[in-house]
Amino acid sequence: MRTSSSRSPPIFILLCMALESTAVTTSSSTFSSPHLLLLSSSPTTTTTATITNSSCPSYSFIITTTVIIITITSSPQFDTSIGVLVYEDQFLQISTLLPSSNVYGFGEHSHRRFRHDLNWKTWGIFTRDLGVGGDDNLYGAHPFHMVVEEDGNTHGVFFVNSNAMEVALQPTPALTYRTIGGVLDFYVFLGPTPENVISQYGEVIGRPVMVPYWSLGFQLCRWDYGSLDRVKTVWSEMIEAQIPYDIQYGDIDYMLEKKDFTYDKDGAYAGLPEFIQQVHDHGQHYIIILDHIIKKEAGYHAYDRGLDPNVYVLNPNRSAPIVGNVWPGDSVYPDFFNENSQKYWTDLCKDFHDEIEYDALWIDMNEPSNFVKGSIDGCDNNRWNYPPYLPKITIDEGKIFTKTLCMDARHGTGDHYNLHSLYGHTMGVGTYEALKTVFPEKRSLVFSRSTFAGTGKAAHHWLGDNQSVWGHLHWGITGMLEFNMFGMPYSGADICGFWGNTTYEMCWRWTQLGAFYPYSRNHNAMGWYPQHPPVFGEEFVEMTKNILSERYRLLPFLYTLFYQAHVDSSTVVRALVNEFPADSMTWDVDRQFLWGPSFMISAVLEEGVTEIDAYIPRDARWYDYYTGEEMVRERGQVATLPAPMDTINLHVRGGYILPLQEPANTTVFSRLNPLALLVALDDNMQASGDFFWDDGEKRESYERGLYSLLKFTATKANLQGELRMMVDVAGYTDPNDLYFHSIKVYGVADYVDGDVTIHPDGSAPSKATAVDYSPQTKVLHIRALQLDMMTPFTVQWDLE
Repeated sequence: MRTSSSRSPPIFILLCMALESTAVTTSSSTFSSPHLLLLSSSPTTTTTATITNSSCPSYSFIITTTVIIITITSSPQFDTSIGVLVYEDQFLQISTLLPSSNVYGFGEHSHRRFRHDLNWKTWGIFTRDLGVGGDDNLYGAHPFHMVVEEDGNTHGVFFVNSNAMEVALQPTPALTYRTIGGVLDFYVFLGPTPENVISQYGEVIGRPVMVPYWSLGFQLCRWDYGSLDRVKTVWSEMIEAQIPYDIQYGDIDYMLEKKDFTYDKDGAYAGLPEFIQQVHDHGQHYIIILDHIIKKEAGYHAYDRGLDPNVYVLNPNRSAPIVGNVWPGDSVYPDFFNENSQKYWTDLCKDFHDEIEYDALWIDMNEPSNFVKGSIDGCDNNRWNYPPYLPKITIDEGKIFTKTLCMDARHGTGDHYNLHSLYGHTMGVGTYEALKTVFPEKRSLVFSRSTFAGTGKAAHHWLGDNQSVWGHLHWGITGMLEFNMFGMPYSGADICGFWGNTTYEMCWRWTQLGAFYPYSRNHNAMGWYPQHPPVFGEEFVEMTKNILSERYRLLPFLYTLFYQAHVDSSTVVRALVNEFPADSMTWDVDRQFLWGPSFMISAVLEEGVTEIDAYIPRDARWYDYYTGEEMVRERGQVATLPAPMDTINLHVRGGYILPLQEPANTTVFSRLNPLALLVALDDNMQASGDFFWDDGEKRESYERGLYSLLKFTATKANLQGELRMMVDVAGYTDPNDLYFHSIKVYGVADYVDGDVTIHPDGSAPSKATAVDYSPQTKVLHIRALQLDMMTPFTVQWDLE
């Protein structure tokens, strides 16, 4: 049988972050499991159990031949009693009641809101080359969601299936999965918080790969600059304007006839290697695009290398590579399921790096895209190319192979029918492995347009071909929130839009917002007006410099969030509901977002707006990032905030300490500058924070212990405020003798003018020589310090 369906029963795996084993007694067996409980329905028995573990929520399950009910506390999390289980060869269906209407996840789509509309909405999941903006299935396949109940208890479900599927959401509330292949294989994550659920999901699919520090800088790209001379002009304009700027891209116009692993060395891009050296000399990096196809052309080295042994996807009878048509013309498709493909791809990446010293790879069109339906020879009329049921996926003339390969094309481990939505994932993983050879000691990057569950352990994702329309500013926030759920925190939308002509105001508001995308790239398409900042004039340049300088100031904090994501899959861009799940006002908030638990971004998303409504979560102090003034009256309310053109509203949550650094125009030079701390006190006059630091690019620095981790705590005792820094891990010493030169403490209501005492470990205490305090804003600012970053210290100030 050439589909993966079988008559085996559905499988459920429950996961929590248990710290010790749990003895479980069921009606049929006793077993011990520290993390996982495997449940499988049986045709002859009914299984029931209740499980209690101090590290997990209490849960119970009932499994019969027709019903599966999994319950945490008092609410069923998976309850199939609502519908009939259908298990046929090319059609599988299962439904479940939901304990709440607060449903988040599933992808990839242009969801208008982060919280799903359950009013009979159906979303198809099947990777497809389509522009964003409609209800279509897009580039990635992520059959994962979480549900937040009214008391804040949260669970998640991962449907482990790569076939074309749809998820039908119903107002009951309920949902129905329908897929045309595979098996019914589920993970249920017990939470109980949203961040717990996402971390548990990450334990299954793999933790996000750690980014290099330079990747957090601002980036610039255009499809079709036209020539290297134009690239040099844009590059020079950015540098002359002194705009923070770390990465320049080469889109497909750098190639010779749009062929991978070539550049137009005798034409428009003559001198590209020398230009890349200039970029490197300036402390910047250069990233190139590669597409998923190889032109079918005898004598073209990349094509010829793949013929013996064959590394391409084959036609149905395995007689020859299947041929599609994409950018360079008739093309074949490297098969990343083929055991010979890794060496082929690695050799090409290595050899091309010997020609042009790119720093990372951007892989595109790998859904996989095809400009003809199926192949240049069409597709056979069989049940794979014309399945008996088509989920709600974008098709043309009823063809599942619209804009992609025939479903009966052959891969090394199976048919395209089952593996289609995994193509981009395997290309991402294969490219990541190839770059280990290209850069054996340094972290590089892989950006992949097409993704699947687990791609984040190797590659990152931008949100695809958006448009220069105001609505896509909001959509991009939803996309980032979802991909942080999916284990891909390094994401963002094309700033100012890819398709279409932006406007001054739109591009400026988008630049403000994009300064707080983890992946911050301005990118536009061929034929539209240029949109890099200098084209808009001096005022735009100054505003861009100011907001990007704030981004660069915050990079140590952002980098620490990526370390935390790498360790436990915590989100970098975080929905307010993740931090405040029991606060019903947060359930629908998706026009604001957090960096980690503590830094809130509230941007302007519409034309002509100079004030915004922003929700200020309760049970926390919130401070204006710029001034340190506390938002006293707005807790638990929607506040109207001024937002003139030069302002994006940023707030810091009380109880947290953020590491900062003086900005520069590239990360290479900003890493040389003095450090600072922003301390935001909570209602108990306490705060804490971490600071992860390594060389910014060594491969597996965390796993090898080649990093330092600093811990900060702020407390109040005996009429004295105190900030303490401790070195928790000392595996890396920065060669630039970095030190903390400034400490700001927000929320110091009872400071009395007096001495601020500095106690470095191993040295005599001293008095701070430059101290400012504002009774209006309640900000204590300690300046002109030289506290070595690797020497523990204590700072104390007197209180009334």
